[in-house]
Amino acid sequence: MSKQILTNGKNISIDVNNKVKKTVIIVSHERSGTHFLMNSISKCQDTYTNNWFDFDPNVSHSSNVNFYFKDSVQNLCDQMYSMKCSSIIKSHHHYKFFKDIDKKNIIFFYIYRNPYDTLKSFWNYINYLNWWEGPKNTTFKDFVYSEPEGMMMRYQNGQENSILSRWENNVNSWINASRQHKNIHIFKYSDLKNNYASQIDRISKILNCDVQTYEKPERNNYLKYDAKLKVSSDEENLVRYLLRRYNHLN
Repeated sequence: MSKQILTNGKNISIDVNNKVKKTVIIVSHERSGTHFLMNSISKCQDTYTNNWFDFDPNVSHSSNVNFYFKDSVQNLCDQMYSMKCSSIIKSHHHYKFFKDIDKKNIIFFYIYRNPYDTLKSFWNYINYLNWWEGPKNTTFKDFVYSEPEGMMMRYQNGQENSILSRWENNVNSWINASRQHKNIHIFKYSDLKNNYASQIDRISKILNCDVQTYEKPERNNYLKYDAKLKVSSDEENLVRYLLRRYNHLN
C-alpha cells in the first residue's frame, strides 16, 4: 500500500493498492451509520482504508468537481479507478448524482437506518454545528417537518417538502437503483449493529477478500459529537406514531 496524489486542480493524497479491483463508494443519508460501515470495512480486510475521500462539494479537496455535471463526476471516478484507489469514498448524495455515470468499476455500499434514530441524530448534529447546515429547530417534531435549507441541500436533487421526505427519497432512490444494478449493495444499520459477523462475511464476499477480523471498530472512531438535545417522552411517542408507516425500513 502507498499514497499517490490525485490530480484534480489540487494536491489530494489518497491511498492506493495494487490489490484494488473496484473503487468503493459508501453512501447514506447523514447520521445513518456511515462511519460505522466505513470503519468496519477498513478494519475487516487489508485492501481498502479509512483514509477516506469526502465526495462533498463543500470540502476543499472536492471543490474542483462539478457535482451537477456528469462528465466531471465520471472523470473523478475514472481517476480513482485508474490509480487503484484504496481510500474509501464517502457520499450522502441522492442516487441521481450517480445515475448517468459508468458504474462498472465501482462498488457502492448504501447504508440506511430507521427514520426516528436517523433524524433525531441529524437534529442534534444540525444544532451542534456553528454554521447554517439546516434548520435549527428547538423541537424534534418541528425539525422533522421543516423544509430543508442551508448547506444540507447540496446532497439533494431538488427541493423537498420536509426533512422527512428528504430522508425517504434519499433511501428509496438507492434501494430502487439496487434493483437495477448488481454493484449497489444495501445495508441496514440494525443488521450491522446486531448481526455484525454475518454482515462482515457479506462485505468480504462482495469485495472478494479474506476477513482479517470480526472485531467491531471502537465507537469513538465514528461518534463525532455529544448529543445535547433531548426529546420528551410525549414528543417521542408522537413522532414514532407519525413515522409508523416507515416501520418496514427499521
